[in-house]
Amino acid sequence: MYKTILVPLDGSPGRRQALPFASQIATATGARIILMQAVYAHGEGSDALAQQQARLTQTAQAYLESIAATLRADGMEVHLATPTARPEDAIPLEIELDNVDLVVMTTRPRSLFGRWVFGSVAEAVLSRARTPVFLARISDAEVTVDRPLHQTCFLVPLDGSPFAEATLPHAIALARAFDSRLRLLRVVVPPKGSSRGRLSSEEAAAAVTQSVTRATQYLETVAASLRELGLTIDIDVQVGEAAATILAESRDCSVIVMSTHGRTGLARLTAGSVAMEVLKRGDHPVLVVRPKSLRTNGSHSHSDADPIIIHS
Repeated sequence: MYKTILVPLDGSPGRRQALPFASQIATATGARIILMQAVYAHGEGSDALAQQQARLTQTAQAYLESIAATLRADGMEVHLATPTARPEDAIPLEIELDNVDLVVMTTRPRSLFGRWVFGSVAEAVLSRARTPVFLARISDAEVTVDRPLHQTCFLVPLDGSPFAEATLPHAIALARAFDSRLRLLRVVVPPKGSSRGRLSSEEAAAAVTQSVTRATQYLETVAASLRELGLTIDIDVQVGEAAATILAESRDCSVIVMSTHGRTGLARLTAGSVAMEVLKRGDHPVLVVRPKSLRTNGSHSHSDADPIIIHS
């Protein structure tokens, strides 16, 4: 599935923390890596500005080449790109020009006026790019290959909708590449009330029990089809708050594979969606997938009254 992996860098140690993940995926899948650093000199057009642009480009090329040499020594095919543009513009353009299948990058959510947001670079990639994005949270400690993806677990939250199921091809590809198992998770969020007033404790308990039964049946059906492909599948149904439950159940997994609405991009992430909460509160890398065929209709297969929610 993955033939070309783009790794945006900017010379900082935090961005370099994406490299162990990118190199593992490239080695496992045979994909080539494109190391990219956007180069943009600020100022009005002039000979001095052109000279500054040339110096910045030369510095970026030398920086990327030093990294590429190490990756090539490990047998990887590596290409370099130093586009002249702001990163938030250069990354989506590079994705299209080089038919990129996967972007691997780091991010650090930050607080702004009491809410968590991403920087403009991550926002541009998630909201504008057609390509799945593997986001690893920047760690204060240097990330090394001591965080392996091989023979571990990939957590796939599902809610019964085609929207969420669009992550499955990517989860399958990773599981096969790394000889890992998949854990399918469905979270039942207890209902808080109804149109005619708050539910009684008995009604709420009955609703949750019914939802757990349906969720288990659904996951068993999905798991059966995946096991026919030779994959090792675990299923898990939990009751609780969505993001907290996903993080709790991901403890022995290396990656969380989730979908996000293409029609709104980061607008939903910055509004406090499940995906944002997982990225903000967790340390696990998250593979964020934008379903191509469901970018605008937002269709779901379960009832609007069903309290099971996972999608972002």
